[in-house]
Amino acid sequence: MKLRIKLPLLFLALAILPVAIVGTLAFQTGRRIIEQDSINHLISTNILKSSELNRWIAGNKTSIEELAQRPLIWQNSLSLMSHDIANSEFLKAKENLISDHLLPRLKYGNFSELFILCPIHGIVMASSDSRQEGKYRDTQAYYVEGKKQTYIQNIYYSQGLEQATMTIGTPIRDKQGNLIAVLAGRLDLTELSRIMATRSGESRTEDTYLVNSFNFFVTEPRFGKNYALKKAVRSEGVNAGLSGKDGVGFYTDYRGEAVIGAYNWLPQYQMCILTELDQSEAYEPIIRFGWTVTGVAGVTALAISLFAVFFSQTLIRPIRKLAKGAEEIGRGNLDHVVGTTALDEIGDLSRAFDRMTRDLKTTTVSRDEVLEERNFSDSLINSLPGIFYLFDETGHFIRWNQNFEKVTEYPPEVIRKMSPLDLFQDEDKNRVAEKIQNAFTLGEDFVDADLISRSGKRTPYYFTGLNVSIGGKKLLIGTGLNISERKFAEARLNQAHAELQRSNRELEQFAYVASHDLQEPLRMVSSYTQLLARRYSDKLDQDARDFIHYAVDGANRMQQLIQDLLSFSRVTTKGQPRTQIQSQEVLMEALSNLEATITETGARITHDHLPEVYADRIQLTQVFQNLIGNAIKFRKPDDIPRIHISSRQQETMWIFSVQDNGIGMDPKYFDRIFTIFQRLHTRQAYPGTGIGLALCKRIVERHGGCIWVESEPDKGTVFWFTLPISDSLKGDTIS
Repeated sequence: MKLRIKLPLLFLALAILPVAIVGTLAFQTGRRIIEQDSINHLISTNILKSSELNRWIAGNKTSIEELAQRPLIWQNSLSLMSHDIANSEFLKAKENLISDHLLPRLKYGNFSELFILCPIHGIVMASSDSRQEGKYRDTQAYYVEGKKQTYIQNIYYSQGLEQATMTIGTPIRDKQGNLIAVLAGRLDLTELSRIMATRSGESRTEDTYLVNSFNFFVTEPRFGKNYALKKAVRSEGVNAGLSGKDGVGFYTDYRGEAVIGAYNWLPQYQMCILTELDQSEAYEPIIRFGWTVTGVAGVTALAISLFAVFFSQTLIRPIRKLAKGAEEIGRGNLDHVVGTTALDEIGDLSRAFDRMTRDLKTTTVSRDEVLEERNFSDSLINSLPGIFYLFDETGHFIRWNQNFEKVTEYPPEVIRKMSPLDLFQDEDKNRVAEKIQNAFTLGEDFVDADLISRSGKRTPYYFTGLNVSIGGKKLLIGTGLNISERKFAEARLNQAHAELQRSNRELEQFAYVASHDLQEPLRMVSSYTQLLARRYSDKLDQDARDFIHYAVDGANRMQQLIQDLLSFSRVTTKGQPRTQIQSQEVLMEALSNLEATITETGARITHDHLPEVYADRIQLTQVFQNLIGNAIKFRKPDDIPRIHISSRQQETMWIFSVQDNGIGMDPKYFDRIFTIFQRLHTRQAYPGTGIGLALCKRIVERHGGCIWVESEPDKGTVFWFTLPISDSLKGDTIS
C-alpha cells in the first residue's frame, strides 16, 4: 500500500481511536453525572417539598390554635353552650363568632371552612358554611382528639363536601382551662397542590405529588386533572414509597412514561411524596452530546483523510487535552477546565465539556447543604413537645431529642448503652416489651406506662411506636407525651361517677318511700270521701255533692301526679337494657294502648316505614304514646286529628318526627313545654299532669339523643327526636 494511502489511513486510525475512546468515556461519564445530578435534584426537591408541607401544616395549626385562644372566641362559645338554639343569646353569640372570627380567618387563611362543635354531642353549633350546622361530627377523630389537644386529621375524602380535605381540631378553653367547645377547620388543599406543583427550574416533565396509603393521589399531578383522592396509582415508585422506603428508582409512572423518581415515606401523615422526571428529558443533554461527538468524529475523520499530513500534529494535542479533561471530570473534579482556544470541532467539544462541568457544579447538592438539612432535622426533632426516640431491634438507641435526656436524666453516653426497657419497672416493663414486639411485627402500636427517671421519679407517659426501614434495617421510631394531667382527670372523673351512682341510689330509695307514703293517705281520703257520698248523698244538697266530687277528683289527680313523678325519676334507674329493636313494632304497641282514644276521636294516624334502632323498648313506647296522645288531645275542635310519624337517617342517628294538624303553639313556649309541671292551658280545657313531655325529653336524652319542637299557632306541631342506630353509648348519658 502506498504511503499516500497508508499515511492518511494511519493518521485516520490514530485520530479516530482517541476520539472514539474519549467520546465513549465522556458519554458514559456524562450519563452517570447526569443521572446522579438528576437523582440529587429529585431528592433535594423531595426534602424541600416535605419541609414546605410541614411548615404549611404547622402554620395552619398555629393559626387555628391562636384563633381558639382568643377571649371573645371562648366567651361566645360559652354562650352557645349555655343557651338553647332558639334563644336570642345563642343566635347573637353564633353571629358574633361567624362574622367577627370565622369568616375573617377564612379570607386570610388556608381554611375552606371553620366551625365550632358541642363538646358533649359533637354537633356543629356554628360554621362558616351554614349548610354544615346541626350535623353530628362526634365520631370524627378531629373532634374526639380535638377535645384534648390540637389534632391534625390526615387528608381524607369528604362525602359531604365532595372533595379532599384535611381537618384540624383544637379545644376552646376558658381561663381556668375548662373545655368549652371544639374549634375545627378544614384546610383548602388547593394551596397544598400549588406547593407541590411549584418548580425551581424550567423542566418540561418534572412532577411532584403526594400519594396516601391507599394508593390514591392526594395532590393533583402535573399531567392530571381531578385526580386527588379519585384516582389510584400503583407505579413501582409509589409501591416502594408506601412500603416505608426512601430512595430513587427507574420505572414507568402513572402515564406509562419511563421516569427517574425519588420517593420518601412521610409516616406522620401516612403519605408518600414523589418527584419524577422523564428519562427522555434527563438524558437529552448527553444524547445531544453523543450526536455532537459522533458528528465531530465524522468531520475529523474526513478532514484527516484529506489533510492527514498537515493537521496530524494539531489534532493530537487538543485530543490529548480533551482526554485529560474527560478523565478529570470522570474522577469528579468539576473545577477542571479544558480551556482550549481552538476553533475547530474538538474546540467546540472541549467548550461543551466546560459548559457541562459548570452546569453540573451549580446543580449538584453539596455536602454543606446536606449538613444544613441534618441540622434542620435536629432542630425539628428537638422542638417536639414530648420525647423522641429511634432504636433498632436489639434495643440500642440510635437517635433521640433533648427532651429525652431531660426527662430520663441520663447523659448521651449512658443512653447509647441503654435498652428502652431500662426505663420501666414491674408490670409496665412487660407490657412495654410486648408492645415493642407488636410494633416490629405489625407495623405500629402504642402503650401507657410510667417512665422511671435516673432519680427514680415516676411519670405517666403515652408512647407510640412505628416500624420503619432505613438502609434495609428495621427500626422503631416514636414519641412520648406526658399524660399526668389526663390521669389526674380520669381519677377525678371516676370519683365523680361513684358519687353520682351513690346519689342515684339514694334518690331512687327516696322516690319509692315518697310515692308509697304519699299515695296511702290519698287512697284513704278518696275512699272515705266516696263512701260518704254513697251513704249520705240523699241527705246532702248539691253544693255538698259538688264539694265531695272536687275532693275525690283532687285526690285522684294527686295520685296520678305522684305516679307520673315516680315514672319520671325512674327513667334512668329502672330503665331496661337497650337492645336492637324494630321501632315500627314499638309504634304499633303505643297505638294499641291508645286504641280507645283513637276510636273516640276518629284520629287518622299514618306512618312511613320506621327503622331498627338501639333503645329501651318500654321507654320508646312511652315516647310514642305521649307524643301521639298529646297530638290527639290538643286537636282543633272542628277537625279530625291527623298525625303522621316518619324518620330519616343522619350519620349515626335516626331522626323521628311526629306531625299533627292541631292547635299549635307560640314559639316562645318551646323551652317551657319540656319542663316538668309547665302547662300552657288550664286543666279544665286539657287534662293532664304536665309531666309527659318532660318524661319524653328525659327518655330521649338517656338514649344519647335530643328532642325539639317546631310549631305555629293554628298550624299544627312537629315534635322531633333522635335515637342511635347502633350501640354507640356505654351506660346512660344522664343521671
